[in-house]
Amino acid sequence: MEFRDVCRILSSTENIHEGGCGISAIIMYRWIKKHDRKYLEGFSEKPFAIFFDDREEFSYNSEISKNGDRIEDIPHVVLHHKEQHLFFDCRQKSHEIFRWYHPECLFFTENEILSLINSPGWKFWI
Repeated sequence: MEFRDVCRILSSTENIHEGGCGISAIIMYRWIKKHDRKYLEGFSEKPFAIFFDDREEFSYNSEISKNGDRIEDIPHVVLHHKEQHLFFDCRQKSHEIFRWYHPECLFFTENEILSLINSPGWKFWI
């Protein structure tokens, strides 16, 4: 299976925008870690970006995160790779996300995203 096959499967998932974006980001990241070491070099220590609906939501969750508490609302998760945002359909979009979300985001490690996904508050309706 190639990365484009993974992307095709993820992008055909019904209701992917209802909590599946974070799970898709984990799947893509793990596939890249296992199969494409060169591409992996473009990721930072915290490759998962969470975008929020507006400035107020971003500021609130940013403050919570700084205090070490769990953020409460997660509208959208993408992979952040070399100043680009990699969506579940595996297209890199740097500015397209800003049509729907506030331009500032919070960055997280794989373990932090997994912890958020496994918590009772994760929005997941697939």
